[in-house]
Amino acid sequence: MPRGDAVRCWFCQNVKGKRTCPARAGELICARCCGTNRRVEIHCPEDCPYLHGEHDPRWESEASSVLSSLFAAQFVRLTEREADLLARLHIAVLKERAASGGLTDREALEVISTLAKTFETLSKGIVYEHASENPRLQAIVTRLGQALQDRKSWLPEASDRDVLEALERLSGGIKQFLDAGSGGSGRFVHKGYLDTAARLLRFGEAEPPLPTAPETRLIVEP
Repeated sequence: MPRGDAVRCWFCQNVKGKRTCPARAGELICARCCGTNRRVEIHCPEDCPYLHGEHDPRWESEASSVLSSLFAAQFVRLTEREADLLARLHIAVLKERAASGGLTDREALEVISTLAKTFETLSKGIVYEHASENPRLQAIVTRLGQALQDRKSWLPEASDRDVLEALERLSGGIKQFLDAGSGGSGRFVHKGYLDTAARLLRFGEAEPPLPTAPETRLIVEP
């Protein structure tokens, strides 16, 4: 018969563990410690069935819930057209991340901030393309900038000012994640802005490439 401490959660040692934790050779862990500390203080292997919620398709960890709320806040008080523009802009950035072999949140922020400067001058009637000092990021700036300027097929009614506002909102969202990650709530912001955007916008689910992108919807899972 196992000792009492053998069935306790190995992480908190306070309650009974009900899940086997592969990070600790199968020791038991409680659902709360598993959900709030995975990949934060627990070095989880990729094949853990609880890591991505494979054991329950509707499951969402506390950390993911916080990230979802933080991301969704950007879409508050937007009109349907503004929300659609912002969602499509996210999809365009996620497509570039996939095509370029990866893009960190800080790199995405530099790309978006550079584009915002260009569209700020365009909204004033001045044609001037701002550039990144990073050649790899500049290639993304160029492609995204061209797609945004030739946007009539996928952003049919968006003005330069509309695009600028969406770029500024997107960059503000990334900054908020980065600030949260370096502040007191940093333990929750470990998956990153772009990963959260991909999850909530269901990026990669049979979407054709831009500029013939389908209607996108912000989906916040319960």
